[in-house]
Formats: sequence, C-alpha cells, structure tokens
Amino acid sequence: MDDTSIARTELHPRFKESQPTWTLGIDYNPSRDHLIYGKVSTGYKAGGFDNVGSFGSEKLTAYEIGSKNSFADRTIQFNASAFYYDYRDQQIPVFLDTNVGSQVVNAGKSRVWGIETDTTVLLSRNDRFTATVNYLNAELTAFQTSLLGLTGSINDSDPSTPGNQPFDLSGNRPVQSPKWTIALGYDHDFHIGDHKITASVFSRFKSDYYLQPFNNRAELQEAFTQTDLSLEYSAPGNKLSVQAYVRNLENYRPYSFVNYVDAGGTMLINYIYGTPRTYGVRGTYRF
Repeated sequence: MDDTSIARTELHPRFKESQPTWTLGIDYNPSRDHLIYGKVSTGYKAGGFDNVGSFGSEKLTAYEIGSKNSFADRTIQFNASAFYYDYRDQQIPVFLDTNVGSQVVNAGKSRVWGIETDTTVLLSRNDRFTATVNYLNAELTAFQTSLLGLTGSINDSDPSTPGNQPFDLSGNRPVQSPKWTIALGYDHDFHIGDHKITASVFSRFKSDYYLQPFNNRAELQEAFTQTDLSLEYSAPGNKLSVQAYVRNLENYRPYSFVNYVDAGGTMLINYIYGTPRTYGVRGTYRF
C-alpha cells in the first residue's frame, strides 16, 4: 500500500507550566515509644491536552495529623492518622463521546477526608498479626460537565433556557474511592533446625466504589474481598528463599475500568476486569 495515499494531519502541541509547592510539619515525642505529628502541604499537577482539548492544572492543599506508637515492650505497634484534602480543579477523565472517547476535565472543587489505622501485633516469637482499617469520605463539591449521549455528548441540561447549562455532578463520589478498606494478615514461622518456613494469609476488603464520576448504577463496583496465601522456605543465612503463592483465592475479578460503545444505535457498556486467581513459585538468592 502506498502510504502517500493516506491523508493525515500532524499536530505538535506544547504545554509549559510550573508552580512552587511546600510542606510544613512538626513532630513531638512525648516518650521513647510515642510520636505525634502534624503537617500541611501543597501539591500540584500540571495541566495539558488530550485528543479532545486542553485542561488546566490541579492543585491540592493537604492537612494531616497522626501518631505512631509502641506498647507492651514494642510487641504492639499502632499508628493512626487523619487527613483532609482540599482539591481545586481536580483532573478527572470523563467518558463523554463514543466517537472520541474520554476527555480530561477539571472539577471545580472536591474534598477528601479520612482516617487510617495500622496495627502490628507480635503474638509470639513466631506469630505476627497485622490489620489496617481505612475510612475515606470523598465528594465532588463543584463539578459541572456534559453527559454521555448515544451519538455524542449532551451539553445542555435545560434546553428550554437560553444558553448552555451543564450538568451538575456536585455531591457525587469521585472514581475509585471506596469508603472502607480493611486488610488483615497473619504469619507463622516454623523452625526446623536452622531452616525456616513461613506460612502467610492476607485478606483485603473494599466497600463499593464507582468507575465514572456520573455514579450510574452500571458504573458501580460492589464490595468484595480478595485473599492471598503463601508458603516460603528460607535457607540458613537467609540468602536463598523459595515461595509458593496463590493470589486472589476467591477468583473474584472486580471492575478496573468502564467505558461505553455505540453499536449500531445501541449503547453498550464495556468492562475491564481485574486479575483472576494466580499462583506460582518464585525463588530469591541474595548475593
């Protein structure tokens, strides 16, 4: 085929932007086994362009307070933190048109706050228990955009009123923001002379979350649990180890992405799923 017969248009867009960021923090140790901290920081993500148009920069002011603690002769570690994120012009990919696909747009404002805890307990010389519990409350507080239509995006929420009134998604949840994430783990070491075998189980739970900011029912990933198992042999000196593992024991494949397709005048929704159950063996040698 003669490539010269194919018409094409070349574009060479450019984008240049910068902004200083800063972090201010303070730590306080009331005792040897306790730390209290707080910090305020700013974040910045440059704007740019995609195949649809341009979008502005994203700015963030983050507040965090927390503590790191050890108890019972350091056999128990407990860390906790609370955070508040204030986003301005957050960059959000929105699937608007089956002809052009997704477009990155700026949400006017969004805020995220939550609490994170991390616990490790040495039950014995050979037994360890871990737990993390995270709560996340995320909301788009000002987001006006278009909606997906069968032959293109719908830009006017009220055609009877002069002008263009975009749809208001304020109050919706951002994508990939489950309210609860809980993980539990347990390890046990078996000692046979100088050899060690470690059996581990790790399970995580995520509550429901959306894959698009429209928060339609078809874009909702329901709550699920995934569990990993492993058995690892460590040779004397810890230079050689061999591990057998199973990931996602339940073989549950959550949605990782959702998009839409116009198929002959019918709107179809496509789902991309996560990794299925996997298992294998891997070896490590440390020089």
